Formats: sequence, structure tokens, C-alpha cells
Amino acid sequence: MLTTKELISLDNHSSSKDEIITQLVELAYKQKKISDLAGFTEAIYRREAEFSTALGMSIAMPHGQSDTVREPFVIFARTEEPIQWDQNQVQLIFMIGVPLANRSDTHMKIIASLSKKLLDESFRQSLLESGIDDALRLMQL
Repeated sequence: MLTTKELISLDNHSSSKDEIITQLVELAYKQKKISDLAGFTEAIYRREAEFSTALGMSIAMPHGQSDTVREPFVIFARTEEPIQWDQNQVQLIFMIGVPLANRSDTHMKIIASLSKKLLDESFRQSLLESGIDDALRLMQL
């Protein structure tokens, strides 16, 4: 299972891109999904430097491929208020971690599956309004 209740952060109080990235990386570490905070954080920011992961529609999908990732995961966070993410306002954040060993296949499958769901406005609206159990059900990829 890529997402668990422990990997969902609803009504998060973060007020910036850097703050939410830090919190979500720490959550991944606490849940033993990654072995090294600094290494995974570096992978996330390396990807952000290539091209922003803010996708529009109030969505950001920061992701990193790193040998610090123990198993593939998706963290879902919903901020209380939209935050600035480069040129976009976002409220729904999906942090994806994939081990380097199976990066190409797994990474693309997760992004494709999640992106397909996020195109549906009713899906996005449900994530904005859901409690943790509904969010977990919605996040099953």
C-alpha cells in the first residue's frame, strides 16, 4: 500500500513550500519510508530545480528518486489555506518517494495513476472536503 493513514496530513498549518516539504520529508522519515532526511530532501529539491512540481488546479506533486527511499510511498497533505508554490497557489500536495532501484517503472506508474485521478474535478473536491478515512480510500492507487 503506497498511502496509509499515517501518511496523510489533513488541514496542515504549513504556510510555505519549504515548510511543507520539510514536514512531509520528516513524516516519511518518522514512518520509516526513507533512511536519510538530508538525502531525500536533496532529491526533492533537485527535482524542483529542474521544473516546478506545482501542476495547477491547486496541486503540487513533489517527488524524489533516491537510494534513501526504502519502499515506494505517497504522502497526501491538504493545507488549511492555499500556499504559494512557485507561480501557483496549492492546497493539495502529494509527495512521492521511489527507490532508485525501481525508479523508472514504479515512478511513472504512480505519477500516471495519480495524475489521471487528479484530472477529475469531483475527485479534487472530495480531497478538499474529506476526513482521513475518505482521503485514504480516495488515495488508493
